[in-house]
Amino acid sequence: MKRSKFGEIVNCDDPGVEAAARAIYAAGQIHGWGGFTKPFDALDPTGRTEFMAVVDRALKAADVARKLPILKEGNAVAMLAASPEERS
Repeated sequence: MKRSKFGEIVNCDDPGVEAAARAIYAAGQIHGWGGFTKPFDALDPTGRTEFMAVVDRALKAADVARKLPILKEGNAVAMLAASPEERS
């Protein structure tokens, strides 16, 4: 686990987070998204941690969304975008 520059704890050792990060990064390279020019393994440690923090947060939001019976559009976006601390 590492801490991102925004203070989030990021589980960089989770194979699921890394697999998702690699898949998204590969899609960025295929589609020519800006900032996806070098190989994933060539990212500097800070860049890699920050990218994985975004992926980790997205995976957690998806997990929360799957568990909620009905998401009301206005509340869902705000809640899923919030950090776990903000949701408590």
